[in-house]
Amino acid sequence: MDTSIKPAIKVMTIFLLITSILVVIARGTTKAVIVRSTNIDDYLIALSLLFNIGQSVAVFFQTENGYGIPSKTLSLSSLSSELKSEYTATLLYIPSLFFAKLAVLALIKTITPNRWDQRAAYSLAALVVLWAATGEFAAAFMCHVPNTWDWPNGQCNDRHAFWNYLEVTNILTDTALIALPLIMTSRIQTSMAKKVSIFSFFALRIM
Repeated sequence: MDTSIKPAIKVMTIFLLITSILVVIARGTTKAVIVRSTNIDDYLIALSLLFNIGQSVAVFFQTENGYGIPSKTLSLSSLSSELKSEYTATLLYIPSLFFAKLAVLALIKTITPNRWDQRAAYSLAALVVLWAATGEFAAAFMCHVPNTWDWPNGQCNDRHAFWNYLEVTNILTDTALIALPLIMTSRIQTSMAKKVSIFSFFALRIM
């Protein structure tokens, strides 16, 4: 019986990558029509996409080296390559999210003159920097050097605690990134349809 889920992982990786690319294209097209200028948030979202592409490539290498099939069936060299690819994918995953979050905050700072909004954006940016720095450091040194990638056999920190911390704080910062534009648009004196349109402009970046 074939227990491999490698094809499913590859399909999902391609789907998510294409979705990310299409979202960035939609974002760029929308901004080209409405704003007709390039700002720091454009460069930040481009950096996010580059790290996303790198992560997807790492996942592909990970899959080619055995990710998606029972580890007991892998040779030592294949397992080693698979773990190194997983390690690389994790290190690229965090900055991809980091730059995407900063892009939203940079856009907020650019378009709002409200002092409270700008202070909130700066405060949230500091939290996002702290989240990314601690997450990247913990991921990079999950296990003792030199084999920092070899979590099944090395002396390592608690991986479950790491991922719980990383993803819970990721969800919390994303929630704040949704709430801040929502509060901003709720104060705008315009129709509900236009408010939804403005908020969806931010939502493309949060995605």
